[in-house]
Amino acid sequence: MTTHEWAPRVLIANSNLVGEWSTPEEFRRLEGLGPV
Repeated sequence: MTTHEWAPRVLIANSNLVGEWSTPEEFRRLEGLGPV
């Protein structure tokens, strides 16, 4: 995608898990809940 050199850049991060919640089991549990 081409943008203007002065156009703002936006970074979007979804589904970040940190610390004690970043286990494969917890990820699968949350994935099973579907989108919120």
